[in-house]
Amino acid sequence: MPEETPPEMPQETAPAAETVKAAVEKPIQAPETPVDPSETPVPSPTPTAAVEPAPARAKPAAVEAKPLADYLKEDLQPLLLKRLQAEGAADLEITTGEAELTATWDAGDKTFTLYFDEGSLDGRKTIASSRAKSRGKNVQMFMPPERGFKGVDAKTITAMIVMQFTTTLSWIKKPLAKVGAKAGAKAGKPK
Repeated sequence: MPEETPPEMPQETAPAAETVKAAVEKPIQAPETPVDPSETPVPSPTPTAAVEPAPARAKPAAVEAKPLADYLKEDLQPLLLKRLQAEGAADLEITTGEAELTATWDAGDKTFTLYFDEGSLDGRKTIASSRAKSRGKNVQMFMPPERGFKGVDAKTITAMIVMQFTTTLSWIKKPLAKVGAKAGAKAGKPK
């Protein structure tokens, strides 16, 4: 009977980490013969739309390309004036400063000041409101950034102020003539 040779023992291989380390430490040498660029294969273009995921829609950031004082005067003041007058604050006066906006109406009886504490639209804001007939002021945080109010603009600030003074405090109420005229017009329409 022929003698059987024992199976070969596997040679010890270097652990994977050592192999990678050796490959990294090994310097890369340039080829000895110059390579002609026309001979190198050009990779075929792959459609990037299929490879890259669609970008997620992000909330548009507040555009504060101009200084805060200019933004308050040119963007926020006219919009707020228009909206509060439409809600019923007829004799409204709005003034702006470097980082605050003050509104007064009802012959000076009702007033509020919106402070931009950090000097930016996205930073902390405080609102102080008072009535001439009452003592003291109501001071509270307004649209705090930690609550998710980031990327704010004039429309968002205006909407929050209108909500504050038409529903929460009820300082501004539409005149009954306007409300009644709309209700009467709806009632007179045939269905």
